[in-house]
Amino acid sequence: MLQIAEGLRGSMGCELYVVSVDAAEPDKVRVIETWTDLKSADAALATTVATHADVDLNELLDMLVEPPEQLDVNPLGGVGL
Repeated sequence: MLQIAEGLRGSMGCELYVVSVDAAEPDKVRVIETWTDLKSADAALATTVATHADVDLNELLDMLVEPPEQLDVNPLGGVGL
């Protein structure tokens, strides 16, 4: 996941992509990402996976205990975006 995160650095539309370890459950990794739109996210992920032959997206998805959760929101303000 860190390789994918690094590959997304500077990607068009990527506002935030953070890989973290859950403080309460150290075996659980959480990824929080914010994109300007879904099209940008899909394009960046496809490019990143294609350029990292050592990253198998299907293998990463198979390791998931729970399916990814997607929340669509409209930020109103704050710090960080």
